Amino acid sequence: MWFDYSEINSGHQNISHLHHFHQLDVILDGEFILTLAGQPDQVGKEGDAWIIPPLIWHGVNCSKPFRWCSFKFHLAPQLWPVCGTSFQRFAVSDHLRNCIEELGKRNSIQMPLAAEHAAAVISLCLIEFFDQCGSHKNEEDHLSEFRYALWPLLEKIQSDPSIRWSVMHMAEILGLSTDHFSRCFQGVIGQTPQRYVTETAMRGAAAKLVQVPRIPIKEIAKCAGYANVYGFTHAFTKIFKISPAAYRQNVMHDI
Repeated sequence: MWFDYSEINSGHQNISHLHHFHQLDVILDGEFILTLAGQPDQVGKEGDAWIIPPLIWHGVNCSKPFRWCSFKFHLAPQLWPVCGTSFQRFAVSDHLRNCIEELGKRNSIQMPLAAEHAAAVISLCLIEFFDQCGSHKNEEDHLSEFRYALWPLLEKIQSDPSIRWSVMHMAEILGLSTDHFSRCFQGVIGQTPQRYVTETAMRGAAAKLVQVPRIPIKEIAKCAGYANVYGFTHAFTKIFKISPAAYRQNVMHDI
């Protein structure tokens, strides 16, 4: 489990993405707008909270300042139904928001037992979630078994995006035919396996462009599994509608 306590004083955007852990967000002040694929935008204000399960496309599109705390944590796939496999909203008490504020202060000055404090706070958040939303153990569909098997595979893909994962190889890992795997993948993720693999590699590359600004783009292309800058630039531009060089320049200028 890890968490992010942040105060954003200006507009903030984050393109639609998905991840392979559960995310619990608590809005502490201001207004936070979460975008969900195929659903209305979710507006969060002081005291609002939600859980975003794995494999849910979401993004951020905030024009106003806000302060929030976001907890990320792993659950074994067989425990996913406990929190549900769809987006869930709830509210946190004033007392719990005060605990989160104290957690942010403790972590900012690296006080002892900050990690233990975080674990205690997220436990209290989950208790309030279950009190309000109950258990979702019966929330199953025909893709549930595939969804649970897919999660560890996506973890592997994300951990090493330089591997050029083929649909055949992914299907073999799950013991399925290529066609059946592709249909199920599209049903769970909402895009083809090939598109997902490419986007994962490009998101990792985009992070490196900013985190390591001095590394040549050709090195980032190699890490993403591309033999040359041309192929990498074409793939990156197709995903983000901007070249790697322009992306790095724009983001570093904003920072």
